[in-house]
This record gives sequence, C-alpha cells and structure tokens, in this order.
Amino acid sequence: MDIFSLPIIQQVFFWVFLGLFVVASILHLIYSFRENAKLRRWTKPFCLLFLGAAICAMRPDAYLIYIGAWLGCIGDTLLIKKKKKFFIMGASSFFLGHLCYIAHTILFLQNAGIMQWWGPLVVVGVGIVIVIIAIFPLRDFVTKNIGLAVAGAFYVTALLLLLGIAVTAVACGYWKFFIVMAIGALLFIGSDTLLSFTIFRHDIKRKDFYIMLSYLLAELGVLFGLALSVL
Repeated sequence: MDIFSLPIIQQVFFWVFLGLFVVASILHLIYSFRENAKLRRWTKPFCLLFLGAAICAMRPDAYLIYIGAWLGCIGDTLLIKKKKKFFIMGASSFFLGHLCYIAHTILFLQNAGIMQWWGPLVVVGVGIVIVIIAIFPLRDFVTKNIGLAVAGAFYVTALLLLLGIAVTAVACGYWKFFIVMAIGALLFIGSDTLLSFTIFRHDIKRKDFYIMLSYLLAELGVLFGLALSVL
C-alpha cells in the first residue's frame, strides 16, 4: 500500500497541505537567508502546521506523529520571542514532540513483535543515564546555569533516544523508511547543536537559514519515515 492507494479525499488533502508546507518552507528560508526578521517570524509557524496537517490527512490514525509535528509548530512560535522563558517553553514543546515520535516507534516495534513489554522500561532507563551524564558538560556550555543545563540534558536525551530507536528499527529489518527517520534525527541533532552554539557561544551570519534548513529537513525525514513505514 502507498499514498496513491489512499481514498481520493485523503490524497487531495495530503497533497494540498504538503504543497502549502513546501511553499511556506521556501518562503521562510528565503526570508531567513535575506535576514528579513519580520517576514521570517511570520512564516515560521506555518511550516510545521502544514506538514502536520499533511501527515494527519495521510495517516489520521497515527495521532502521535502529527501531534508531535504540531508541538514543533508551537515550539517554533514560542522561539520567535528572544526571551529565556519562551526559549524554555519552546524547548519543552519540542521535547514533548520528540517523545511522541519515540512513543509511536516503540508502539510500532511492539506491534511488530520486536520489542517486549519491558522494552519501554529499558528506553526510560537509558534516558535517565543519559540525562545524568549530560548535565555537567551542558552546565559549562550554558555558562553554569544549572536550570538550563537540566532542561538541555532532557532535550539532548530525547534527541539521542529518537536516533537510537530509529537505528533499532533499521537493525531489526525495517530499514526502508526508518533509515529516513534516522537521517532526520541526525539532522535534528545538527540543527539544535548549531542553534545552541549561536545562542550560548557565538553568533554567525545567516544562522536562521542554516538552522531552519536542517530543521525542516529533519522534521520531513522523521515524520515521513514514521508515516510511510506502515503504509
């Protein structure tokens, strides 16, 4: 089964919203490259809004995927405000979105008979270990702010678990689309690393263009890797 096997109404909504995502993303990247802050801020939230809607049209049953995308949309909107509290709320929204992607993949692996009931406990255990290990290096990176370091440790853990769960699916033989998800997770790590570097260390010219280009490709890879894996 593929996209073209879906009912015609689903195909129409899917292609319309996917087209809107492409248009919004191109406009946003153009404004980011030109460093037009006003138009960049206006176009930013629409990218994930439309991408999530496209996934919803294609896979209305896979609610964790498009909810994750819309949490990313909320995060994008919050990060428009260059203030600490909005940064923390935006990062929290992205964190919850990544948890949605991870949860969907775990459910997929359990339904496929690959992951046993105790599998999620292992994932949580690994996550706790990563959080503990990551706190102190991140504390130094964010100029010894322990609150930001703890929040950052949880977020980094979500990114690494997202990559790890995608690699696990690939290793179990579901490579066709989960490899796309794994590439998306790697792009997420690259995008967020660059974002953190420009915030806490050193600003660079046209940073928003490079951050958003890798971020949009990351979301595209993760969302379609998940959605197409069971179509």
